[in-house]
Amino acid sequence: MSFQGRVEDVAIADVMQLIRLGGHSGTLSIHAGEEEALIGFERGRLVSAWSPRSLRLGELLLAAGVLDEPTLQRALDAQEKERPRRAIGQILVRQGATTPEVIREVIGREIERVVKEVLAWPAGIFDFAIDDLTPMMEVSRFSGAPKVDLDTQRVLLEVLQAMEEESTRAACQPLTATEVALEASEPVEDFMQVLTKSGRERLEGEPAAAPEPAVSD
Repeated sequence: MSFQGRVEDVAIADVMQLIRLGGHSGTLSIHAGEEEALIGFERGRLVSAWSPRSLRLGELLLAAGVLDEPTLQRALDAQEKERPRRAIGQILVRQGATTPEVIREVIGREIERVVKEVLAWPAGIFDFAIDDLTPMMEVSRFSGAPKVDLDTQRVLLEVLQAMEEESTRAACQPLTATEVALEASEPVEDFMQVLTKSGRERLEGEPAAAPEPAVSD
């Protein structure tokens, strides 16, 4: 089952908050013109994120300064000779080039970067595939990275505060609350209905014609 809507109607921050509050798992896909992104959730927590600007694990470690090119190349050479091939993250940890904790931290920063990128999109279409993490598994299955499990509320608050600090500070005051508030609107109410058991049962029993955002099985 999936829930679809427009970013103009339901802000991505609100969508992520509703997923968190409901403790839902699945993949949130966002498309804005030529831009796209995937954000994975497990029980309402952030576990993965991808956009076309996302780097591979080895490149992320290089960019973070925790790995040098010769070390990465040795790991890639070793991977090329293996049958079946292990993921590059597993090889790097086995060679002592890095640790699971460092990899987790680097991937966590990449998730925050993608979230920040998506929150800046003023328009677009989103689709939350409830209980479906397949797209994110396909993106990340070759990295061999340890599981990342981030508090969605904390990431949202930090990203929104960073965006506010980078803005002109013209209209809004910086966020100081410990909870990112949801903006009340009819699309938000519809989304909350979809992400509750009773709401999903009600909507699944209704005729095909449904108000936007649309719910599709």
